Amino acid sequence: MKDNLNITIINRMMLTHFGGGENFDLNIAKEMRKRGHNVKILSGKTFVRRSEPPRDIYSFKVNTVPFIHISHLSNKIGNANKFRWFLSSLCINFDYLSFELSVFRKLRNDNWTDVYHICGLPRLATWIYRRLKKPVVVRWPGIPSRLARKLLNRYPVNIAGGDVYPKIKDWCENVHYVEIGVDTEFFKPPPRKNVGSEINFLFVGRIIKIKNLPFLLSGFSEIVKRGRKAVLHIVGDGEEKEKIEKLAKEFRIEQKVKFYGHLYREELLKIYQIADVFVIVSEYDNFPNVVLEAMACGLPVIATRVGGVTKQVRNGETGFLIPLNDVNSLVEKMDFFVKSPDKILEMGKKARKFVCENFSWEKTGEKIENIYRSLL
Repeated sequence: MKDNLNITIINRMMLTHFGGGENFDLNIAKEMRKRGHNVKILSGKTFVRRSEPPRDIYSFKVNTVPFIHISHLSNKIGNANKFRWFLSSLCINFDYLSFELSVFRKLRNDNWTDVYHICGLPRLATWIYRRLKKPVVVRWPGIPSRLARKLLNRYPVNIAGGDVYPKIKDWCENVHYVEIGVDTEFFKPPPRKNVGSEINFLFVGRIIKIKNLPFLLSGFSEIVKRGRKAVLHIVGDGEEKEKIEKLAKEFRIEQKVKFYGHLYREELLKIYQIADVFVIVSEYDNFPNVVLEAMACGLPVIATRVGGVTKQVRNGETGFLIPLNDVNSLVEKMDFFVKSPDKILEMGKKARKFVCENFSWEKTGEKIENIYRSLL
C-alpha cells in the first residue's frame, strides 16, 4: 500500500460561500498534508461569490469547474405550498447537477487520485465510483434529502457526526462516526480576559433563514429596552442580511447592533476575543463549528435546544440551552449574563476545558486517514 496518498477533496461551495462544511474540508486537507499526503481541492466557480474564501485555501492546488449557483433562491421561494416546494427543489437540484456534470467531465481522465473526498453529493460519488473505479468517501454536514438517501449505499463510505450520524445510520450500512475538530492553539481566550460594564453578545454564521436571526434581534431588543448595557455583534453574510439590518432599525437598536460581514481566522479570532457571550438560536443546526470555536475562546453559549447543539453545550455549566423561539427564555438568559458578569468567566473557562478535552483536528484527521486506507 502507498505511504503517501493522492487525495482530491471536492466541495462545491469552497470558493463561493465558505461555511461549516467548507471549514471541515479545509482543515482535513491541512491534516492530510501534515501526515505526508498529497491533496488537491476541486471547487465550483460561479459568477456570484457570496463570501471571500480564506487565503490558506490557495496553499493547495485548487482546480475549479463552472456551475450555475441558484440553490440560494430556494430560501426565498420557500415551501409554503406544493408549487413553491417544487420550484425550491428544482433550484437546488439544477444547481447540484450543473456542478456534478462539470466535475465528472473534469475527472473522467483522472489518473492521479487515490481517494475522493466529497461534501454531500451522493449522485456524484456514485458516478465516480462506478465509472472511475476509485474509492469515494462522502461527508455529510447536514441531513440528506429523501432523494439522496436512496443513493447512500451505492459507494463505499459515508461519514457524519453530530445530529446527522444517528439519522444516516438508519438509512445505510456504510457510515462512520467522525466529529469535527477545533484548533485550540489558535482559537483561545486573550491573555487577560476581563468583562466590562457593557456585555458583548456575538453571533457568527451564515445570515440565512434557518439561523433565525429575527428571533435573536427580538430578544436583544428587549435587553436594550430594559436599559442594559449590551452590544450585539453579528459576523457573517447571506441573503437575509439586508432584512436583518432593516429589522434592527425597526426595533430601534441599530446603534447597538454591529455587522461585520464574513470574517476568517485572524479577523474572526479578534471578534471572539472581544466578545463575552456567544448566541446561536438556529431553527436547526447539525454540529456547528462556530459553537466549539467560541467555547475554545472562553465564551459561554446561549443556544436553542436543536440538533447536535445539545451535544456541544452543557446546560447550566458551559452555557444555556433554550426552547426554540421562546423569547422569554432568550431574554432571561441574556439578562442573566448582563447581571452576573462573574458567571461569564466561570462558565467560559469550563467551556474551553470541555472543548480542549474532546475535540481536535488531529483526532479527526487520524480517523479519516484510517478510513481512506481501509478502502485501499
